[in-house]
Amino acid sequence: MIDILEGFKPQTIESLNILKQQKTPFVLVLNKIDKINGWRTNANQPFVTSYELQSPEVKHTLDEHLYSIINTLYEYGINADRYDHIRDFTKNVAVIPISAKTGEGIPDVLMVLMGLAQRYLEDTLNVCVSGPGVGTILEVKEERGFGVTLDVILYDGTLSVGDTIVLMGKEDPIVTRIRALLKPR
Repeated sequence: MIDILEGFKPQTIESLNILKQQKTPFVLVLNKIDKINGWRTNANQPFVTSYELQSPEVKHTLDEHLYSIINTLYEYGINADRYDHIRDFTKNVAVIPISAKTGEGIPDVLMVLMGLAQRYLEDTLNVCVSGPGVGTILEVKEERGFGVTLDVILYDGTLSVGDTIVLMGKEDPIVTRIRALLKPR
């Protein structure tokens, strides 16, 4: 994680060299987007949602800082791009702009880390796959064509279409059936 306005520090370069030497997959989180002059905060929203609501001048300023950092990565032999522009995460490092203060971009960090864990740890993640599913709900949202959906990390057991699940609502438990299961892109 680095400050988007300050860029790389010597310890960041040292960390990058270690990660590169050990061939360790990683993401780069650019913090403090809320400090960009004119940034309109959209608390706890995904980065792309907040980005689309910014003025052209603010977008331009953010992009200048972002691509300056991406250019520095390239100078160190690391291919990178903004996470939502990447098709193959095995060949490019994801750069995720966030604000730890306002929560903007945090859902994106979780999504990318889950995807990388699934990709790089797939063989070892299939250890506990028997019995009823147990997991943690990350987000509840309305998806066009699907209705209410849940983003879930399943850490034990299995889930199948048609299974009955129970989750805690604001007041009482919610009992429902699984209509579809989707994997993240």
